[in-house]
Amino acid sequence: MREQFAAWYPLSSDDRRRFVTDGLVVLDTNVLLDLYRMTVEASEDVLALFRQLGDRLWIPHQVGLEFHRNRLTVIHEQEQTDRKLRAAVAEAGAKLHDAVKNMRDHPVIDRVALTTIIDQALASITDYLDQACKEPSLSMKAAMHADPVLDAVTDLLHGKVGPPYAVDQLAQVQAEARRRIDQRRPPGYADAKKDEDRATGDYVLWRQMLDEAAKRKLPVLFVTSDQKEDWYRQLHGHTVGPRVELVTEVGEEAGAAFHAQTLVRFLETAPSLLRSVVKETTVLEVNRLDEVDRAASRAEITSPIGEREIERRVLRRMLDRELHRQTDEKRALAQLTMDIARLEAQREDLSLRAAELQSELDSARSTTGQSGADRQPVDPRSYVRAVEVRLGTNSQMLRDLEDRLTMLQHERTVLESGDST
Repeated sequence: MREQFAAWYPLSSDDRRRFVTDGLVVLDTNVLLDLYRMTVEASEDVLALFRQLGDRLWIPHQVGLEFHRNRLTVIHEQEQTDRKLRAAVAEAGAKLHDAVKNMRDHPVIDRVALTTIIDQALASITDYLDQACKEPSLSMKAAMHADPVLDAVTDLLHGKVGPPYAVDQLAQVQAEARRRIDQRRPPGYADAKKDEDRATGDYVLWRQMLDEAAKRKLPVLFVTSDQKEDWYRQLHGHTVGPRVELVTEVGEEAGAAFHAQTLVRFLETAPSLLRSVVKETTVLEVNRLDEVDRAASRAEITSPIGEREIERRVLRRMLDRELHRQTDEKRALAQLTMDIARLEAQREDLSLRAAELQSELDSARSTTGQSGADRQPVDPRSYVRAVEVRLGTNSQMLRDLEDRLTMLQHERTVLESGDST
């Protein structure tokens, strides 16, 4: 039964390993373009991992074409983000203040307190944008003359790009893409509303991937940020895996296994299999891209209204995080104050106990004739030695408590000043 319905079965751990260690790893256009959305450190980390694949790394010609067509647009979008977010902050601030101003009297919510929290949140977001935008970033003007990401991708994919189709062959493939779109046969039908070249682009990419798979006879792993339904099987809110039709088609036409996964998933699993290292911050950075950017990509929001909605979503997330941060800081400050008071009481008790033990020890030494500079070594089984051990333990507890108290007092000072450094 498994042989007859292999495409429906989940991959074994050995199958997953073979895709990474022995398979043809194919990158989608969005994976390459995401390099412009990452920090420099994260993009270098990702590129280093891809280099570990050697000649098993490959892209269809269609991916290379789309990358070059869209890279300057992506750079321009990054440039515009700061301006759009600042405008959205101002718009959101005005709406929030209007909502508070027009709010009826409430037994719990205090207008003044809420207004203060909103002002602090908006100011924190503006400060964050001010600080973040001090860091140099690639501009469209600069990229037209020198683009380090383009240079890195060019070096990475040297000799690893498939050939283009001849004009007549491309026309045939595009005609087949349109037939498949009409039949809602994956991949590509989710792009039906796009213009001609973009509507058929996914199938051209797919056809070129099939051609290469038939030549190499290797398992094919497609790394893509595209999670539309014409690539992935989605059931009850879960992404189960690549479409069964795609797995079957690669098996029938190329005699090879097929799997698709996101860049985040690849970064989580591939390093250990390739005996490489990817920093946790890189995985977090790539993960950061998926919620808003990839949701927008899946929905293909391109209208000005759609762009404003994306900005509102980003801003709402920033505002929510900032409001939660301020609430959490107030709670943390209250907890710190309670912890410090508790430790100070414990310190007082330990100090009193230390004084009592020291007095007890002095009395014991005097009674046994062990006081003075010329006293003899204490018998480890003696009463004097027992008191010394208790005093030493008490003193160590007091030192540890002082260290902990100093740290908490510093944390409280930082929270009160708002200085996270």
